[in-house]
Amino acid sequence: MSNAGGTWCFGNLFQMHSVIILEVIDGMKNIISDDAENITELLEQLEDEDSRIRSKAVIAIGKLGPETKGLIIPLVKTLKDENSGVRMRAATVLGKVGLDSKGAVHALMRALDDLDSKVRSNAASALGSIGANSIDAVPKLVKMFGDVDLKARWSAVNAMPKICQSYRETVPALIKALKDEDRSVRSFAITALGKIGPNAYHAVPGLTQALNEHSTKLRSQAAFSLGKIGPDANAAIPALIRSLGDGSSEVRKKAEQAIERVCSNTEVAVSAFINALEAREKYVRLYAMKALGELGPVAKDSILPILNFLNHGDIDMRFAAINAFAEMGPEAKGTVPVLMYALDDDNEEVRRLAIKVLGDFGDGGRRAVPTLLEALYDENDSLRFDIVDALKRIGEYAIATIIEGLRSMDDALRRASSFAITCIGADATPLLLRILNEGNDADKQFVIKVLSFLGPRAADALPMLHELSVADENEANRDAAKAAIIVIASR
Repeated sequence: MSNAGGTWCFGNLFQMHSVIILEVIDGMKNIISDDAENITELLEQLEDEDSRIRSKAVIAIGKLGPETKGLIIPLVKTLKDENSGVRMRAATVLGKVGLDSKGAVHALMRALDDLDSKVRSNAASALGSIGANSIDAVPKLVKMFGDVDLKARWSAVNAMPKICQSYRETVPALIKALKDEDRSVRSFAITALGKIGPNAYHAVPGLTQALNEHSTKLRSQAAFSLGKIGPDANAAIPALIRSLGDGSSEVRKKAEQAIERVCSNTEVAVSAFINALEAREKYVRLYAMKALGELGPVAKDSILPILNFLNHGDIDMRFAAINAFAEMGPEAKGTVPVLMYALDDDNEEVRRLAIKVLGDFGDGGRRAVPTLLEALYDENDSLRFDIVDALKRIGEYAIATIIEGLRSMDDALRRASSFAITCIGADATPLLLRILNEGNDADKQFVIKVLSFLGPRAADALPMLHELSVADENEANRDAAKAAIIVIASR
């Protein structure tokens, strides 16, 4: 833009004799003037007696964009126009072109007191568009929260988070707006507090109350905003957990996300989730068990309350209980015995899951080994291979117990141990070789029998057996080793 001979023009964008077509941005799309060739004419139109011409000139200036900073002063003057429609449009345009102008901000602040509610509303929106440079307007915007006009209140609330995130008067004002009689104002207050985030922690009680709003949208917004506040919203956890039973899937989703963001105080979370186990809604109880499991060993106080669900008539509840114990792990004292209890469940899939989890614990599941072996007594049990897999994953302690079971005088235990060692196969060889190397003569002869029983799967034992067959001092050991080599190598 340049100023030549006192006349403003658009540089080289337009020639002296060109016709400027200006679109009206208020949706009317009228042509301002077929011969409006430069800004001088627009400025003249701002002084026209006809308010319609003045209004269209304001719109045209707004269409020129933020580069027209030189027109801020006449636009500010237009905010005092006798016609409210002109003032309203002037406020909107100043929000676009007055981004760096203190003069524009102060003029818009004065417009917040305009007798026309539409002018007040547009002025508030314009200050929000200007953003952080409108910080001086915050006190007046706060007062507008009590405006008699709904749209004016709406605009003031919506402008606040755009201007600042931590201004000391913003949060209290937004908290007050949470009680506005109009739902849309409450909605914008809830959203604004969420945008402010952790600095809005004083709003937690009000947002918690908003979880009871009749509107699904507002309940969802309240849960989301509590999540944005984060750990400082831990007092809202019980209410958020109750919202997991909301009739709206969107509210439940937002509540779940909020809980994940808020739960930094594990003591508060554990207590709230334990209480939630008594909720009427199935989904709430399921989520509470899942959450307690994910909290890990620190949620050990929930073991007994969750244990009650292993007898629940709903299989989903029993599954959730087992999965919770699985997440807590063997470090949470008491989980292994509880899972052992689940091995007697009437439902095969529940038993299968309990067996798998005990195997997942590795050596931590060693307390369950005798019970798992006992479960192998039933040769018709379809889960026998699952049980052996769990024993195998529990590791050396389980294998040693199985090997010892092979010596038992109890036929049932001996048969169960034989089945287990057969299934485990080569994985039992390292421990068998250690016993062979360190044990007494009776141990050696017993192990050699087991290796023979395993056959080719004990091929890794051949080198030690060869050495034993030649160098062992006990002739019976040497003979047993030779016989085993033949069996292992020939099958």
